[in-house]
Amino acid sequence: MFQRFLPCVFAFAFAYSCVADEPNHGSGQIQEVEPRWESVEHGSVLSMALSPDRQVLASAGTLPGDASTFGDRIVKAARGHVSTGGVQLRRTSDGQVTEQVNNLLTTVRHVVFSPDGKTLAIACGSWTEPGQVVLIKSATGEILTRLSGHSGWVHKVCFSPGGKRILSWGSKSPRYDKVRGGEVWLWDAATGEGRKIWSSDTHNGCSIAYSPDGRTFATAGGDRGLVTLWDAKSVQPKFEMDAVNSWSGGPVFSPDGQTLVARENGWGAILPHRYEARLIFWDVSTGRAKQTVNVTKWWPERRTINFGELAFSPDGKYLAVPMGSWNRGGKWAQLNLLNVEQPKEVEIVFAAEQHHPAVSAGFCDGGHILIAAFGNGDVRRWHIKR
Repeated sequence: MFQRFLPCVFAFAFAYSCVADEPNHGSGQIQEVEPRWESVEHGSVLSMALSPDRQVLASAGTLPGDASTFGDRIVKAARGHVSTGGVQLRRTSDGQVTEQVNNLLTTVRHVVFSPDGKTLAIACGSWTEPGQVVLIKSATGEILTRLSGHSGWVHKVCFSPGGKRILSWGSKSPRYDKVRGGEVWLWDAATGEGRKIWSSDTHNGCSIAYSPDGRTFATAGGDRGLVTLWDAKSVQPKFEMDAVNSWSGGPVFSPDGQTLVARENGWGAILPHRYEARLIFWDVSTGRAKQTVNVTKWWPERRTINFGELAFSPDGKYLAVPMGSWNRGGKWAQLNLLNVEQPKEVEIVFAAEQHHPAVSAGFCDGGHILIAAFGNGDVRRWHIKR
């Protein structure tokens, strides 16, 4: 039997919660590195990944000529339009593009490297047919295999630390007007055999992650805000943790594997008419929340927010938090750097109005270089003097 933990709203808020201070707008410790890497091969970028040795960067999304916003893609889908996707590989040393994979036929939602860096797993999908997990050689872009079984979009994919297993999460229907419900699949990376390990007709699910030691994996999401820790060997849930707001996702483990951070946003449980967003830090050994960081102050009021893919620095002391909006409340982007030990210390690395959102972040050079990808295909870098 697994355990479920639901933090008391009021006790939790006073004992564990903190509201992040107004972020610092540049302390002189973070400086952008020129030149900015621009992509001419993407219509919009939805995901970014760094190879294990941090020498190669992969960005993925839709191809030029496709719709540039999520809302536009829904309208086009209703008219029978099928998105096309691609993956671009470039060296982090000089930004030179080394490979471009364009024959994926569907929108690429997420991309990740295998632990040895030799394979890329790509989450694909469209509004008209079930999605797939596509495995390609990172050195050549050659398609190795397509993992089929999902009922709808495949939104996220991740490798186990040993590279023998692959987790993928997707929606239960490819249709744009029937996206409720989600499912998680577990695959054998060598044989391509897979099985569904979780399914819900009401909760979409949102994201997945393996712990660094491979003994645990996490699923997070659904409109009930459920975060679940699973035993990777038995594939049985250990803890279920209910968030406070309506939507959670984007779980990321700290480098030491002791903490899981999940993002949470929606209309507040305490103030139902106020939009709120938090980062929740969970203790992996107990399944209990250690602290929350209310990030509502990080952007102008009355704006909904899309969190990008969170990333810990190698030493676990900082958390990069990309975010923004494609269309609701105006298009905007922001990249923040959170001090994990002092969560009230937040620095805005980048912020811009009328800009595609920050969708992914990662660290290079031992944590001294922060890299972020934006929805318009730009890749920006910052040097961190710490």
